[in-house]
Amino acid sequence: MALPKKFLYFVGGWIALLLALIGAILPVMPTTPFIILAAYCFKRGSDKVHDWLLRQPVVGETIKDWDKHRVIQPKYKVMAFCSIIISFGYIILFRPIHFGFKIGLFILGCAIIFFVMRQNSTREV
Repeated sequence: MALPKKFLYFVGGWIALLLALIGAILPVMPTTPFIILAAYCFKRGSDKVHDWLLRQPVVGETIKDWDKHRVIQPKYKVMAFCSIIISFGYIILFRPIHFGFKIGLFILGCAIIFFVMRQNSTREV
């Protein structure tokens, strides 16, 4: 039996929100891209949870800016950039892990930075 798309989006939204919460606590992961992903999934999977997410004081405005204007505020861009550089850089430079994993982590970090920095920082009038 195939799972309905709405359910998959709902589960994906909770996974993305969990990753965002981990990113808020640990400097290893950025938070903003996972919050945006969670909002995207909830918008397609659960109106009730999406509305709840929009009412949250810490992330609500960020999600609204993204949904309406495709904007990431400069302070969140700086936070994402710094957290990726510090955490990914530490792992790549100082942790004894497989070289292929380091290359993959470097590419992932660059992709996230590229995506976040390419987004608008101000709303178009």
